[in-house]
Amino acid sequence: MFKSKIGLSLTLIFMTALAYAAPPVLRWISLSTDSPDTVREIIRSEVDNREGFSTRQEVRANLQAVEEEKEREDADYKSSILAANREFIRAKKKRDEVTTQFQASSTELDEAAKDIKTVRATNENLDAQIDRFEQDIKTQKDSLKRWLQSEKQGEILVAVIYTRGFKDSAHKLEGTADKASAPLIAQYMGTYIQSFTKVIHSIAAFDFIRATEEGTAKWNKEEPLRIELEKGESGTTYLRLKRYELYPFQDNKSGKISPVAASAKYKVAVISSHKDLEVFLTQNQFNPKNYELTRFENAIRDTAQSNLAAGDGLNEQVKSFQDRITNLQNKIKTAKGEKETQKLLLKRKEETYYKMSLDVAAIRERKDLVERQFHDAQAVLQEKKRTHESIIIKTALATTKGSQSPAEASAEAILDKLAEVKNDAKTQHSSSTTEVTNFQVTAESSTQAITEARIIAVRLISFINEGDSVRVNMAFRVRTVLEEQEVKQPLKKQAVYEKQTREPIYKSEDAVPEAKPRPAAEAPQEKITAATPHRSYQPLATVSALGCLFDLRSVQVAKDGIHVRLEVINTDADVRSVAFYDERFGRWNRSKIYDESDKFYTTTHAYVIQGAHKKQMYDIDSRGKGIALQPQTSVAMELVFAGAPANTKTIKINLHPFIYYKRAWIPSWQEFDLVIPDIRLAPKAQSLNATPAPATAPAQAPPKAKKRKKK
Repeated sequence: MFKSKIGLSLTLIFMTALAYAAPPVLRWISLSTDSPDTVREIIRSEVDNREGFSTRQEVRANLQAVEEEKEREDADYKSSILAANREFIRAKKKRDEVTTQFQASSTELDEAAKDIKTVRATNENLDAQIDRFEQDIKTQKDSLKRWLQSEKQGEILVAVIYTRGFKDSAHKLEGTADKASAPLIAQYMGTYIQSFTKVIHSIAAFDFIRATEEGTAKWNKEEPLRIELEKGESGTTYLRLKRYELYPFQDNKSGKISPVAASAKYKVAVISSHKDLEVFLTQNQFNPKNYELTRFENAIRDTAQSNLAAGDGLNEQVKSFQDRITNLQNKIKTAKGEKETQKLLLKRKEETYYKMSLDVAAIRERKDLVERQFHDAQAVLQEKKRTHESIIIKTALATTKGSQSPAEASAEAILDKLAEVKNDAKTQHSSSTTEVTNFQVTAESSTQAITEARIIAVRLISFINEGDSVRVNMAFRVRTVLEEQEVKQPLKKQAVYEKQTREPIYKSEDAVPEAKPRPAAEAPQEKITAATPHRSYQPLATVSALGCLFDLRSVQVAKDGIHVRLEVINTDADVRSVAFYDERFGRWNRSKIYDESDKFYTTTHAYVIQGAHKKQMYDIDSRGKGIALQPQTSVAMELVFAGAPANTKTIKINLHPFIYYKRAWIPSWQEFDLVIPDIRLAPKAQSLNATPAPATAPAQAPPKAKKRKKK
């Protein structure tokens, strides 16, 4: 029992010692306001609460705890960003898929609507065709009616036997005979019309056959045939045969003809043949053999022939109209059949369109849903990136000043770090973007982050005693809120020139030119001479380099290209050798001309003019050492540029001479770029008088020499 009490006492003593030896528990000090005075008081109060400096064990433990907390929070933040980014990518992919599906469905729906519109337009066209065909049928019927009414349809001979009494006048008897003939003529015309009903069918039967008494018979002004049959106490009996023209389909202007009662005084009959005439005479107690009827027979024969021709003409005309109308009726039948087919097709397409519209509406709702999900995921990702809390660990060396205590110096050091921590938090969020296309910079943009940083808590890690100073380790919890604002910096436009990549071509008899050595010495300074060389011409432009003047004398347009003639003058006191190279020298740099579109053409031939002879530079000096010019002497050279368009109006000349010289008896050389701008080309006939846009280009200052080795 005693031993157990002793063991328990030792355990309690050991645990108490460990408790006193353990480092104090750290905590975050909340800074609820940004007021400098309040923050100062909070930090000073927290520093004053400490009893002394930190031990090594306390420094190690507290620093490890803060770093672990920082790593844990950073890992959690990165995990949340990755999760939000994955959700954003998933929502974007889903939105793109549904959008593509919606666009495809909408396109199909639009195509279906176009098909329906096409079918409806076809039906409208068919209706218009049917109406037009029906109107054409009506027009053909009206034309047939007008033709039947206006054309004579034959002739008729009417025989009348009447007796002229003592008091009867011939005129009155003729009129009465015509009236007695009228009912018989009308009856004949009705029968005539009925005989053509089978030919005309429904076309004429309804429009023209109204009554057997209708129609018009006209006297053709032919004198009737008349013979005397007998004489008696009652008077003289005559036989009259009169010819009438028949218009059976023409309305009778005198009205409907009513039949009259038979009269013993007037005997009427229609005569179609000689037999009809004999029968008519026999019925009226007259013997035909007792009379001369030759003229009557001739009239009967002529009338029969006329009626035969009229019948053939009527049949032919009616058949022609009938064929036209039948053709139109067949077209109407075909159009109506096609219309029925189009109606069935339209019905099927409308049903399909209705189903497709329901599908598109469903896809649209789904698209709106995934669009909202996408924007929500984007907003969540942006919010997580916009707002962030981070832990920043700082170390400060606090040195006491005057009567300050280490605690007061430590508090001042902590306060001094507040602004630095805010700046560090702000500068963590800035980025820049450079766009590169075809290995060339095309755009640059910088994103300047407008960051609102606020320290929400501070944690005092340790106070290490270093004699007159105190090393303070502290941690700050900072909340940053980002608002990105894109600021685009425009790029300065730079000209990009095409590089010459053409391989040199050598003939078998030509010597391969050797590579030019690098200049062994610096170029001599150009000597400026006060005297101007005397010229017998007015140069179009003048440029200079290394004591040599290059006068542009003419620009000539020829079939093989543009010829540029130069006068090279050595104004220096030393010898200069000048060379212009063409394509025979391989890859050596050559002169160029530029057209209006900034496209360049290199020298194809370089000539040296010596008196009346013009020789190529390569033939004079294949090694490319140039033409030697003694002081105050000149030489004429001509450069040919092939390939320029024939409609080129303005060119820019970029002369590229090589000038060789000696300095301290050491051979050296330099090459130059001399620009003559804006040379206007005159027409071909006046090309020797071509003038530059400025009347005379001023001589440029000596250009900067290019020290580079020729390939």
